[in-house]
Amino acid sequence: IGAFRTRRLDHARFPYVYLDATYLHVRTEAAMVVSKAVVVATGVTEHGRREILGLDVGDSEDEVFWRAFLIGLKKRGLGGVQ
Repeated sequence: IGAFRTRRLDHARFPYVYLDATYLHVRTEAAMVVSKAVVVATGVTEHGRREILGLDVGDSEDEVFWRAFLIGLKKRGLGGVQ
């Protein structure tokens, strides 16, 4: 999973990227159930092929979390998004 989440994204052009988030109930190490945000980026190539570009889990989908997620995609080679 680590290799998937950190792989380079410059192997194809992704002019379209869809972003989405959902919340899941997660059991912590202390056996408490808390709500966590799960964000997903899906890229679409110029030929229409879809690929999951990244996903991350955080406490909420605030601006800081989204910014870090998107900067991470860019650092991995994502560019040219329309």
